[in-house]
Amino acid sequence: MVVLISFICIALTASVAYAAFVYGRQIGYTKRDNEALKDDKKAMQDHIETLTLEYMQLETQYKQEQHDKARPVNPGSWDPSQLNARG
Repeated sequence: MVVLISFICIALTASVAYAAFVYGRQIGYTKRDNEALKDDKKAMQDHIETLTLEYMQLETQYKQEQHDKARPVNPGSWDPSQLNARG
């Protein structure tokens, strides 16, 4: 009888320890995954900021080119855009 009770107590102790171990690992995996998601989110935001800046620069350049094309230039006269190397 003592052997049966001892076996049951050891089995319960082992199962509780195993459950705690598995639960602790799951918490670790969840924490690691959340940190990876935060890093990915930050990298995406940095990339979006870079693309936004590049888009604004291209938009400004396009507007300036359209403005330069719309300006009348008399043949034989100098064009102010030639000074800025935009012509």
